[in-house]
Amino acid sequence: MGYDVVVMEHTRIGLLHPGQMGSAVGAALAQAGHRVLWVSTDRSPESRRRAAAAGLEDAGTLEALAAQAEVILSICPPHAAPEVAEQVAARGFTGIYADCNAISPHRTRAVETIIAGAGATYVDGGIVGGPPAGGPPRTSLYLSGAAADRVAACFPAQALHAVVLSDRIGAASALKMCYAANTKGTSALFAAILALAEQEGVRDALERQWGESLTASAHKRAADSALKAWRFVGEMHEIAATFAESGLPGGFHAAAAEIYERLAPFKGRTEPPVLDEVLDTLSHSTVSGMSISESMVPEFDHEVAGLRTTLERVPSDKLDWKPHPASGSMGWLAGHLANLPTWAVLTIQQDDLDLLPGGKPLDQPPPPADSAELVDTFDRNAAAARAAIAGAGDVDLLRPWALLQNGVTLMTMPKVAVLRIFVFNHLIHHRAQLGVYLRLNDIAVPSLYGPSADEAPN
Repeated sequence: MGYDVVVMEHTRIGLLHPGQMGSAVGAALAQAGHRVLWVSTDRSPESRRRAAAAGLEDAGTLEALAAQAEVILSICPPHAAPEVAEQVAARGFTGIYADCNAISPHRTRAVETIIAGAGATYVDGGIVGGPPAGGPPRTSLYLSGAAADRVAACFPAQALHAVVLSDRIGAASALKMCYAANTKGTSALFAAILALAEQEGVRDALERQWGESLTASAHKRAADSALKAWRFVGEMHEIAATFAESGLPGGFHAAAAEIYERLAPFKGRTEPPVLDEVLDTLSHSTVSGMSISESMVPEFDHEVAGLRTTLERVPSDKLDWKPHPASGSMGWLAGHLANLPTWAVLTIQQDDLDLLPGGKPLDQPPPPADSAELVDTFDRNAAAARAAIAGAGDVDLLRPWALLQNGVTLMTMPKVAVLRIFVFNHLIHHRAQLGVYLRLNDIAVPSLYGPSADEAPN
């Protein structure tokens, strides 16, 4: 159960970035007496206009913002959440970082790894409702994590309702996913039902059966959601992943993502389109549905490229180095990363994996002899994993996969969820660890999602 907190005043807060929601949140914080910073570099004229109207202060660079802010709020499209976190972590930020984006619980825990690895404190957040616009608060910011109360304390009750759910990272994101699964998911469903009924010539009959109230609600939700459809595509994919990661079917919201993708051309309209235009666009869109594997391969390629660059920095004479007696060696960690892609092949080709078959542990690959062997091993494994992912159909990826130990099932989830958790997120987690190993040995940490402290992106 959530609880309220005492408001904290005059905090230096960094806001990344002032979109429609971010600028409204920033304005509420500025009006409450906080100093709210943003970064204008590479932002659009529209973002600059919103930031000025909200009373935000341009820090100029992300380095300057990270050096001054006590709290950073990330409010950006779901797909950009890890990139923004990597950019902040690379600037050495050690304050409180609250990710307020519409991402799955598993993804928020992956982002936590990035932030915690840099020495900052992570808070999981989820915004429910539209941009706060004065008057009685109708927007809620749900928060979870050990420092959630400190973020909640920045918000006066009249701006929005900040609620601390739990000290468990993932709780706030889970609530956001569940809430939007209903509100935005059913809006997409209404649009699809109306389009189908129109095509089959039974819309009038359907609406008589629905009655005036439900019909009016369906019309309004279908038309209003078309304006924001482009923003909802990524969120629907995150919701689909959340269902799949919990062992539940995610196909409904994957389809909702396609519906919103078809309605994305309405981006930029200032008024909702008429319903007939929405239904016609939905029915005659040239956008083809993307398969699960097609959506995963670009993400895999991006993460693999960053990992390869990181592995190339591992020197042969440091393979035995450890940051602590209880830690694995640099060679062990790098070798683990080089072999992680084999999980993708095993997941797609098999329906289960026993970690202790017959009571005997699985054979482990030998550690790399030197840096060249490390990178060669990774290249072979990554190529095999990419081919397996690219060749997998939706039906295959939604099949259940089980992890066992000596015949006892430890967990079961769809293969797509296994790939995201045990390959993609696992890779990001250990890559962040390896970056710390490099830093402690005065080896340049490569730029990944953005500049590191050592280098700018190519």
